[in-house]
Amino acid sequence: MLYLLILLFFTLKSTFFVQQNYYKNYERQYSRGKGTT
Repeated sequence: MLYLLILLFFTLKSTFFVQQNYYKNYERQYSRGKGTT
């Protein structure tokens, strides 16, 4: 049971990190496309 909780925690953590990184990259590309922030 504990193993499943740890696995779930790391899965959520990794997906959150990936989403955060993707959002940062998207924001950077969008601001670069506009030219000014």
